[in-house]
Amino acid sequence: PDMLSQAQQLEGVSTLCCNALEFSQLKDDVCYDSILMKEVVHHLSEKDLIVTLSSLVQKLSKKGKLTICTRPHVVEYPFFQAAHQVWKRNQPSKEHYVSLLEQSGYRIISVDVFPYPAKLNVSWWISMVQQRFWSTFSEFNDEELALGAEEIRRNFEKSETIEFVEKLVIIKAEKMLQLK
Repeated sequence: PDMLSQAQQLEGVSTLCCNALEFSQLKDDVCYDSILMKEVVHHLSEKDLIVTLSSLVQKLSKKGKLTICTRPHVVEYPFFQAAHQVWKRNQPSKEHYVSLLEQSGYRIISVDVFPYPAKLNVSWWISMVQQRFWSTFSEFNDEELALGAEEIRRNFEKSETIEFVEKLVIIKAEKMLQLK
């Protein structure tokens, strides 16, 4: 609500609060040149994602583009082992998303993986994990998270910092034009 309230104060900005599936199903005449789906696709079931992508392609202008920002199927994050398994189970590969986009009426423009180094304080990282900063950790109860935090502490007991390579996957697609 606070973000929407601030956005409403900007000139030329209108706000809407709904999830991706609801947005894709809106019956309006608005046509978009660009749609960004950031850190959302892995939260949708396969069925809902297909419906969402197929509906969004209809909302794009003739030269409209859709960009998906997500993360890789396999990551180097300093998780505890069980969290890596949950991540992998819930985070499809970029190839899977490309296939769904193509099935839904898009032409792929590019698929890029952007790596960048990350260096974090071990205690801060463990605190983030225990606060369930990503949906991955919502699948663990407090006791499981405490055990996971202890596993991370053991893995980094000789260091105050954790270093890893963060990667973002950016998939750019455009509306496939229908030939008549």
